[in-house]
Amino acid sequence: MSFKNIYEIIKCPSCLQVNSIEEVEEGLSCRSCSSEYPLLDGIPWIFRSPQESLVHWQQSIARLFDYFNIKASESHQALGEAKGLTAQRLETLAQAYEESALQLKTLLDFIFPNDHQTSMNFQFKNQSIESYYFNVFRDWGWPQEENEKCLRPLVENYKVNSLGDLCVLGAGSCRWSYDLFKHYNINQMVLLDINPFLFTLARRIILDGRSIDLTEIPLSPKSIEKCCRKWSLSAPEAIKDKISFLYADGNNLIFNANSFDTVATPWFLDILRQPVDEYIKRINRILKQKGRWIYFGPSGFNKDQLEQKVLLEELIELAQEVGFELEYQQSFEGPYLQSPLSAQRRSEQMSYLVFVKVKNSKDPAYFEDRPQWLNDFSLPIPKDPVLMQKLIESKIYFEVLSTIDGKRSLFDLISLVANHYGMTQEMATQSLVKYFNTLL
Repeated sequence: MSFKNIYEIIKCPSCLQVNSIEEVEEGLSCRSCSSEYPLLDGIPWIFRSPQESLVHWQQSIARLFDYFNIKASESHQALGEAKGLTAQRLETLAQAYEESALQLKTLLDFIFPNDHQTSMNFQFKNQSIESYYFNVFRDWGWPQEENEKCLRPLVENYKVNSLGDLCVLGAGSCRWSYDLFKHYNINQMVLLDINPFLFTLARRIILDGRSIDLTEIPLSPKSIEKCCRKWSLSAPEAIKDKISFLYADGNNLIFNANSFDTVATPWFLDILRQPVDEYIKRINRILKQKGRWIYFGPSGFNKDQLEQKVLLEELIELAQEVGFELEYQQSFEGPYLQSPLSAQRRSEQMSYLVFVKVKNSKDPAYFEDRPQWLNDFSLPIPKDPVLMQKLIESKIYFEVLSTIDGKRSLFDLISLVANHYGMTQEMATQSLVKYFNTLL
């Protein structure tokens, strides 16, 4: 049976009570624990610490706004000494950056109540507002060849009557989800993400049928003519119902068990910080028996930990170990963010995997992306090896900076460090040059 309201299938992240969140006059509230959650441009913002999460995104938006203004100022400043075609390019860029700042403010100004932009500076290990910025142009502006090529291996070869109730985790700017909705019979589709830039655009384009102007400034333009372009971002047609947007923690899913017939993860598992096998268990929990999991993304994960650099064969094995059977597999070479303005061209080997849930798996514990002592300030800070290494490095660099007197050269500092710490001249040179490059 399909759900009628998204609040029927989620639990409060604070008290974990199911079916307890309701809309009130000023947003959302939990009937059980009275936790409050805002609505951002009509989209529920449901995090364990909603205000802290919002502060992060406010800060991130402010940084990108400042970046556009700084680049505009730099372009104007450089323009004063430029001539000919260089002057033409710089003037075009200055206007494009000013335009981008205004577009960002117009789009996301609602996130700052009372025109107040927070000065807090939390730095979390997740996305920033500019993450996947160029995806919106690919999804809703550029010619559609790339989107069509990336969806074709699934829709032409994986034939099913219906995907039922579908949840897309890490939906981003949502074109892949939109196209999936157009090709398959879907009862309800829930789109989950954490990025308000991507979701605000997607919601207004998909649900409202709006056209939104946004200026692309490629890193490596093909020509002066293509150093920027204002795109009118829009969908072929609006979808007025059967789609729900939700801001929520993708690491710890707040959906009830057995909520969906299908879960899709387009380019999502590879960016998660938690162990892959643990996350597959979370997908298993929210799927109904015989439900499908559609994996779409790279054929290997480029993660920091060696054991998490999972390849496709390993991903299949991990899924089978926690209650899935492989139903469909297709790998192909496809374009990736190939802007018509850019001189750069990137291709990726991508893969589709479709699994069927055949048994339940044990739900893993809550995944915390930060140390507990950063959440509970009363806890002692452990002597973590990473912190201890930073302590040693800080002492060394403090001593190095203390020797700068306006007379010593870099050669002098290299000799001092090599002699004092028993390093070779080459090691000392590499360390100091790298350090000063990070500072200046």
